[in-house]
Amino acid sequence: MFALLAFSIALAAPAPAKSPAATPAIAALTPDEEAFVAGLAEYYDALCDARAHAAGRVEDKQLAEAADEFKQIAAKATELEQQVTRGQTLPVWTKPLAFKTRDGAFDARTFPSAIRAFHDDMLAREKTARGPPSVSATPAFAANATPLPEIVFLNVKTKKFHCASCASAQKCTKNCAYVERTKAESLGGVACRLCGGTCR
Repeated sequence: MFALLAFSIALAAPAPAKSPAATPAIAALTPDEEAFVAGLAEYYDALCDARAHAAGRVEDKQLAEAADEFKQIAAKATELEQQVTRGQTLPVWTKPLAFKTRDGAFDARTFPSAIRAFHDDMLAREKTARGPPSVSATPAFAANATPLPEIVFLNVKTKKFHCASCASAQKCTKNCAYVERTKAESLGGVACRLCGGTCR
């Protein structure tokens, strides 16, 4: 009889209201998953430490060494990015993740783009540390070189001159010669309407 009474009370009690906005519970991270997430954040922090060291070299005017370090850090950031890409295929990536780093906290969506931005920043810092190419790296003749004269194909009878690859120049079989453009103009030559008298 007590069982029947308890059953009837249970039927009479209103059912708990379901919230329309209720979301399914997301499983907490396992210890292995926590270690995985912490490992990625620690790797990122190690890159931050290396970045600070390289920045110190810049302040000490050790630019070549700093540039080399920035380049190495960018390569390590690429390795981290690859690890994250592999991680994105694991079930852990569907859970709410928090990567707490020296540059701030990131979630599963923002962490990959933060690593890419870090990588790009390292390459930019490398380029800045290397500076512009030195003048001594430029061949001596390049600074003093005069441009080569432009050679055109002149029909001495019609006084029209063409680029050598112009269709009209290729039709010319007699009374034609290769000359410098300035000479063609001094002889009263007129530029072809098709090619403009130039190949440049």
